[in-house]
Amino acid sequence: MNKEPTIKKKNGALSTNVVFEADANVQTGTVTQDDLALPFLKILGQLSPEVNKRDGKYVDGAEPGMIYNSVTGELFSGENGVQVIPCYYKLEYVEWKDRGKDGSGAPVNIYPSSSDIMTKTTRGGDFKDRLPNGNYIEKTAQHFVLVNSSSPSTALIAMKSTQLKISRKWNSMMQSIKMQGKNGLFTPASFSHLYQLKTVQQSNDKGTWFGWDVAKAKPVDKREFFGFTDVWFSGANDSGLKFWIGYDCLDRALLFSQRSSVMLSINYVLTRAGITMVTGRIIQDLEPDASLSAIQDFSQNIETFEKLYSPLNNIYLDSQKPEFWFRRVKVFEPLSNDDFDQLSSSVNRRQFKVGETIIKQGDKGESMFLVTEGVVQVIIKDTKG
Repeated sequence: MNKEPTIKKKNGALSTNVVFEADANVQTGTVTQDDLALPFLKILGQLSPEVNKRDGKYVDGAEPGMIYNSVTGELFSGENGVQVIPCYYKLEYVEWKDRGKDGSGAPVNIYPSSSDIMTKTTRGGDFKDRLPNGNYIEKTAQHFVLVNSSSPSTALIAMKSTQLKISRKWNSMMQSIKMQGKNGLFTPASFSHLYQLKTVQQSNDKGTWFGWDVAKAKPVDKREFFGFTDVWFSGANDSGLKFWIGYDCLDRALLFSQRSSVMLSINYVLTRAGITMVTGRIIQDLEPDASLSAIQDFSQNIETFEKLYSPLNNIYLDSQKPEFWFRRVKVFEPLSNDDFDQLSSSVNRRQFKVGETIIKQGDKGESMFLVTEGVVQVIIKDTKG
């Protein structure tokens, strides 16, 4: 059910969202992709300017091993990491000048994976692949991702040198995922799962640095990304009210066991509320005079349903004769039909709010209570108080 949004005013001011929503995507000039900064998700090292308090690029709170978004300025703990959804991947060969020879810090050229540029390089004494012009080429794996943070954003993760094997592992991880479809097993798109990216300390004979650690987190949650509804009312028949129940199946191979777990959980909750499920029905012993027309006639609109199903107007309870509840209690089993009729004629229905006291210890008892719906707590004071 969609409701009109409620807009509240505070001190006479309009909601900021409402003020700017009408001008969504309107710019004060012509902004193209060339005018936007490409957000990088990168690992901060010991020599990164963001961790140097005397550097103009210093970021407050930044430490080596943290993950940094170059556009939003967000910092993520390397130990806890950040969750991302991989959206696109490509391999490129990037041409660079040595640091200090050109202050731009931008690549000289970018070559596609199909390029033969590497055949024109020779390995230098610094273990870099040099072109005849002195520039060097870095094989770079580009992972375009959606960052699943408090403010979701897009970012690029560039993996090169020692991190190329991490990139290959990540790609293999994505390709190894299989899901059961109507036509058999299939490999889902890379953006079907969330991945947890952390940083770990790595080293070789040349030194120590922080590198990426990638692990599969979970499938993308439909409720979070597609407005998935968990439970909704679908109608009624002679068995009772019908509901659709949606839940996440994290592993299709466990579909049947998860379905069983869900049904057992539902049964546990209903049983604690005094409602029994028999052969899949919430209440199977509806009396012939049960007012099913009242159930079938009311609108499936959720507002109407909530009113009818409130504790003060439970159509199931109202449709049952008191005798139905007495026959469910073992202590009354020896009674005859006449006894049940007599009990039913003298019963009074009472409703209590959450937390309300029904009877206190020591009160004079003149009544017997049967709980037909809900859960009650019994507290008895012992001799020690």
